[in-house]
Amino acid sequence: SVISSEVKAPNVIVVLEQGERRKICGILIEASSDSKPSSWIVIGAGVNVNNAVPDGLAAISLKRLTRKTWPLEEILRSILSRWQADL
Repeated sequence: SVISSEVKAPNVIVVLEQGERRKICGILIEASSDSKPSSWIVIGAGVNVNNAVPDGLAAISLKRLTRKTWPLEEILRSILSRWQADL
């Protein structure tokens, strides 16, 4: 089945479940405030994979969405592979 998703500004990925938008991923980016050439950027992403999301939150896990337990290593490899392909 197809899972509909969208980016919700500024840093959240949501999916639609039973007509409701639910957060499945958050992305944080921090950059140095120096104007030097050796500036840095740190990117962090949190994905709700197999965790239980408490009722009442506008969030969902991949496990609940697909009714399948996911190997975390497989998810990480997939994300890193996709990021590398997009560089």
